[in-house]
Amino acid sequence: NRATIFTGFCHSHDLDLFREVDFDVARPFDPGSKRQIGLLSLRAVAREYWVKLNTCKLYKDLIRLATSRDIEAVRRMLNVPSLHEETLNTAVPLYRQFLTGTKESTSRIRKLYCSLYTQIQRNRFHLMRSCVFSVSGEATIAGASPFAPEFDLEGRQLNTLHLEADPTDVVLTILPTDNRTHILFTFHKRHAPKLEPLFNQMKALKEHVLKQILSKMVIMHCENTVLSP
Repeated sequence: NRATIFTGFCHSHDLDLFREVDFDVARPFDPGSKRQIGLLSLRAVAREYWVKLNTCKLYKDLIRLATSRDIEAVRRMLNVPSLHEETLNTAVPLYRQFLTGTKESTSRIRKLYCSLYTQIQRNRFHLMRSCVFSVSGEATIAGASPFAPEFDLEGRQLNTLHLEADPTDVVLTILPTDNRTHILFTFHKRHAPKLEPLFNQMKALKEHVLKQILSKMVIMHCENTVLSP
């Protein structure tokens, strides 16, 4: 609540589900709590899932309106001053491609969301793997976002952009506290063979180098971030 509020859940369910990770003096973050890490990861994934569902709806509406030649409605949706009918002829195939890709990524994020949600409901985190870093000082950035790292620190490719691939999704949460900053990574256990070597490489870094790597990672991959003034 210090920086952002996610409105994807109703008020009562949001309070019931995430009360344990609404931290204060009486309820601090525990880096050893799998449940807290799971809840923070679920909130990050829920936000991404919610965004992708809305993006799917946007593309469907654009395709419907563009196909029916409703130029004025498309112009308003895109918030552009003018739009030519010829543009729609090239736009519709692009919108269909974007919708296909968004549906694929939405399905993937939904599986991750359902997996985390089920584990939290059962209080059994057998499918979740996590890696927690703690660095000195309160960072001027916070974030919560799933992403698929492309390479490890030695240049070994971890993911491709092909639709048929099974990306090794990672959920990143950056949690500044009063005098330290916790950086949480979670992922499904089936991706452990690919991802654990990356995190072992990161664990071997000196703190100032680790901060640089994490900063680059956020800039390259994470949309849901905030900066303090």
